[in-house]
Amino acid sequence: MGKVKNTFELDNACCICGRTFSGKGHNPAPVRYDGVCCGVCNVNVVLKERFRLAKEREKL
Repeated sequence: MGKVKNTFELDNACCICGRTFSGKGHNPAPVRYDGVCCGVCNVNVVLKERFRLAKEREKL
């Protein structure tokens, strides 16, 4: 039987930028609600949007 690859070794496509990355990926919500995103998009897009939404909620 062939060797099974660990999910951390699989190549994935980022659902935000489309680039291929290795590893498990990150939850892209609230930017996207399907797929996984790369670490770059997680920091530069997803986390910024989460912080923006949190600040917006504080104003209420």
